[in-house]
Amino acid sequence: MALELSTYSETPTRLVSAEFSAHWYSTDGEAFHTVPDAEGRDRPTTLRDVRKLAKEGIDLLPSVTSVMKVKDAPQLNAWKITQVLLAADERPRLPGESLEDWASAVEELSKAVTKKASNHGTAMHDVQERLLPLLREKKEPVSTSDIHIREDLIPFAEYMVEWINSQVVKAHWEEKVLVGAGYAGKADALIDHSGYGTCLIDLKNRSFDPEKVTASRRPVYPHDAMQLGAYRKALGKEVHCMSVILSSKTPSAPFVYKWSEQELEDGWSAFQHCLALWCFDKKFKPKGVV
Repeated sequence: MALELSTYSETPTRLVSAEFSAHWYSTDGEAFHTVPDAEGRDRPTTLRDVRKLAKEGIDLLPSVTSVMKVKDAPQLNAWKITQVLLAADERPRLPGESLEDWASAVEELSKAVTKKASNHGTAMHDVQERLLPLLREKKEPVSTSDIHIREDLIPFAEYMVEWINSQVVKAHWEEKVLVGAGYAGKADALIDHSGYGTCLIDLKNRSFDPEKVTASRRPVYPHDAMQLGAYRKALGKEVHCMSVILSSKTPSAPFVYKWSEQELEDGWSAFQHCLALWCFDKKFKPKGVV
């Protein structure tokens, strides 16, 4: 007897809204993340807008991170699912409450954790980027008192300052848009490192316990090499690449990882495959893609 699976269900097919955010840049490196709507207000740029602008002679390129979203992120997905399950446990369905309303409430609750982590990461990333330019403006060591820093971030910033003063010889630039063949992206910084020379660095804030970091358990992932590999190719110089990661859990020295040439070559190769898949999915080839 064959097993028959019923396809009938009263459960709504969509209880969670899908996210389709993407960043775009012009071929000369200008951010084009938004376009004006019918009333002149800014709204996110869509692929439909990009196709329309291309007909008008304005070519836009997807960001490195937008392209990389075609690749599955199992660890991130597992973390998001965990937050939803914890939120569902904390916020049970009320008597008479529709499934849609309950799902919406659980979704909002689960996003609160994500938003808190994102807010810390964004604020700390901003601090990191504002500290590096000080190396061009003063000869004495950098200090947290040189810029305004939110009080709760000062303990984290102190460790970043210590790393800058001991490891960074010179900061060439920060937050620069690099344009590649069919893509673009804003790289964090190009520095001269005391031990490795000129390095393209990626600043990150991640939730990890510094005391539990081992050779097999590090807060870096293959997609970091993809991102840096794509930025380096767009930069057009064979510089070293380094991830500088601060723990958002505990104020501590940043975890610094210098990527090997093989890792970067593999990352660049993987990014090219992602770009090809992105083009296939979108049925659109940005300028520069063969």
